Amino acid sequence: MSSTNGGRAGFHSVLFYNNTRIVKATRERNKRINVKVTYIEKSKIQMLGLCLYEIPFVRGAWLFFESFIITWKINFVLISALFLLNIINWSSHEEVDSSLSPFIINFGTSIIYDYRFHFSLIMGFLLLSSLIIKTTNLGKYHGAEHMVDNAYEDSKNITFANVINYSRIHPRCGTNIIVFVLIFYTLLYSFVDIIFLRFILSFILAYEVYLLKNKKLSFFLKPVYRLGEVFQKYLFTSLPEKTHIEVAIAAYDKLLTEESKNESKSNKK
Repeated sequence: MSSTNGGRAGFHSVLFYNNTRIVKATRERNKRINVKVTYIEKSKIQMLGLCLYEIPFVRGAWLFFESFIITWKINFVLISALFLLNIINWSSHEEVDSSLSPFIINFGTSIIYDYRFHFSLIMGFLLLSSLIIKTTNLGKYHGAEHMVDNAYEDSKNITFANVINYSRIHPRCGTNIIVFVLIFYTLLYSFVDIIFLRFILSFILAYEVYLLKNKKLSFFLKPVYRLGEVFQKYLFTSLPEKTHIEVAIAAYDKLLTEESKNESKSNKK
């Protein structure tokens, strides 16, 4: 059983978090590891979020917008692309004089309404994201994050000698949601014209399926999870080196230490 609620990799860091704190370990320029603990003070918005997480489908919408707010810099390209595509898609519905602009009509009928164009855009974004991840330390820190959590879940041992024996593929990685999003995007293509709305609905439905714990249904979803593992291995993680694993271990170890202190204080009371 994992001791965290989740984790996240950065270009020079790894963080893990639980219900009460966030621990972030960063490899500084001087090669030292700096570990920072942030205690979570639940604001009214966060309390609202906790309530919304209990409501099916609503929680997916909340997570979608929450994720975009937290990582808005990374997702700015996707938001801009979706906005631009919606403008082009809307414009293609307008009546255009064919004698003045035959190219626009051809563009609208041959490309905008061609699902291959939309999927090329999405896959292009995924490949661009993968290029950034695979050519920087981000992919290695992502892999290290998974390896450390896998090691703790299996053996409670997060020494370097033990962690290196574990996979960088994690069964609960958010990458699996991406695969479900693509599936639902395909199914909704003919029914929802507004691209941004289609994308949000795809995410909401994907998140609900991602949360399902039904064993019988999970059996039929195995091919999807296998594809998610392929995405993780070849697009969104890289094999980490010792320096990356050490950072992930530092963050996880500090979270365990803080958790142990908290339990000791509770027992004394």
